[in-house]
Amino acid sequence: MKTLTEHNAMIDSCVNDTKVGAGVLCPMCFEYKEEIQMYFTNQSIVLLTYPSKQEVYCPACGFNDFKLSL
Repeated sequence: MKTLTEHNAMIDSCVNDTKVGAGVLCPMCFEYKEEIQMYFTNQSIVLLTYPSKQEVYCPACGFNDFKLSL
């Protein structure tokens, strides 16, 4: 089991990682047969809509949109 300090350090390192993959492909690049993964703009921000959303972006073409999250 981890101590509170170890746990918080692990979460901080994940949150401060600016390039966290969103697990989806860019629809704009996919049209041109390129499989480019999208990344979260800021993983710690979640829109409190129903269902909730997080902003994602494509580093190749700059496309931004929202990914539904549970």
